[in-house]
Amino acid sequence: MGEQVVGAYLSGAVEARPPTLVIGELAPATKDEFGKVVTPARNVAVINVSGGLVNRYEGDLCDPGPLSYQELRSSYDRARTDSTIETIVMRIESPGGMGAALFDLTDHIYATRGEKRVIAVIDDYAYSAAYAIAASCGEIWITRTGGGGSVGVIAYHIDQSAFDAKLGVRITAIYSGAHKNDMSPHAPLDDKTRAWLQERMDSMRTLFAASVARYRGMDVDAVLATEAQVYQGEDCVRIGFADRIGTYYELMEHLETSVEPASGGDSTKFVKGDRVEIKEPHDPAHKFGTIEIVSTETPYGVIVDGMEDMGVHKWYVDSELVAVEENASDDDDTNAGARKKKPMKMSAGLLPVVASGPSPEVALAEFVSRVSISTLPDAVARALIKRGPANQTADTAIAYASSVRDACFAAGVESLAADYVAANTDIAAVRAQLIDAKATGEVEIVTLPPQAATAQKVESATDIYNRRRAAAAGSGHHQRQ
Repeated sequence: MGEQVVGAYLSGAVEARPPTLVIGELAPATKDEFGKVVTPARNVAVINVSGGLVNRYEGDLCDPGPLSYQELRSSYDRARTDSTIETIVMRIESPGGMGAALFDLTDHIYATRGEKRVIAVIDDYAYSAAYAIAASCGEIWITRTGGGGSVGVIAYHIDQSAFDAKLGVRITAIYSGAHKNDMSPHAPLDDKTRAWLQERMDSMRTLFAASVARYRGMDVDAVLATEAQVYQGEDCVRIGFADRIGTYYELMEHLETSVEPASGGDSTKFVKGDRVEIKEPHDPAHKFGTIEIVSTETPYGVIVDGMEDMGVHKWYVDSELVAVEENASDDDDTNAGARKKKPMKMSAGLLPVVASGPSPEVALAEFVSRVSISTLPDAVARALIKRGPANQTADTAIAYASSVRDACFAAGVESLAADYVAANTDIAAVRAQLIDAKATGEVEIVTLPPQAATAQKVESATDIYNRRRAAAAGSGHHQRQ
């Protein structure tokens, strides 16, 4: 995708982009008769995310080049740390871009979006990498004709060997390293390289889906089930990829008239489990819901009645919700009315045992995301994701898998690491088996701890030395014959 959008930009198909960061005034400062500021100005930072996206700045003196994640992060941090800015708006119109460094940016936005209100407005499309940026914001507005989604990855191999032949050109690659010439455009793509590239695409898509699920409070399986489909306007809101219909100008008007802070925490008036009515629902049929998340961000994640099975949270602030009292009683402990909480339905595809966290879905998404971006080899990372958290935090699980991989590498059987991890073999058992394997020349994966596994004779150092000396002597005698 990145190669295509950059090529389109250079050929003129994608126009020069607008300024990345624009700071506007929502309301001027007020002063007393002596000129002293009584209330400071209310400012908004608008970050334009337009055109193809790349990792690093590629402009020159005459051309700004495609927008980079480096520039976006710089603009975002400038707005985030500016005390005069109360809201950050990501105004997005982009087909997407490179995967390189994308999730470093989106994780950063997600981790810091609680510091002030961060809103994405899809004006008029945010696909692929651009949607990842939108999802990392605290809330998403989308126009009626706007498009969002495409949570997937793609890569191309161009085989121009037939074209070379027509030109009468024959290219011979002289290289060192078995994989150095993989994916050469001057030869067809072989099956082994295709399989390797497909694994890379699948791994990146898993990371993408897990990230979107974590940012949006969705079920990771629900995100994967979209199969990289794109959605327009109301459909984008319905599946949980956006929060409401609205244009950029309607958002600006909303911010100008909104005086209630969006931060959560102690300033919120609702708690998890509260039943609420949405004052201006996009769909009148989805007017009521239950507070599922109370955060320091938007700040409420609401499970809307009739959408429980989708695992989707809609995000609202205090002023957009009204408390609903059901079966109110005189009991002081229920003075807000009996609270009816509908539990989120877990997908059958989710693992039954997860680490502790705000919810099983969020914990699993966080686990998959952390493992996907770790330094574990791809095969080991996939095995760990398949195994699941197993009552471990992501960091502990990654450390376990890394120890298994290191032990296998030291024993010269690194390829077994993924099998050990998938079987959740205790690290002590792994080491014991590898020590035995070095002596016997055979490896059998046993998931029991060493003391519970079938006892096997382990040669001493002297035994191993004598066996090898005898083998060497026999080899030498054969040569003399």
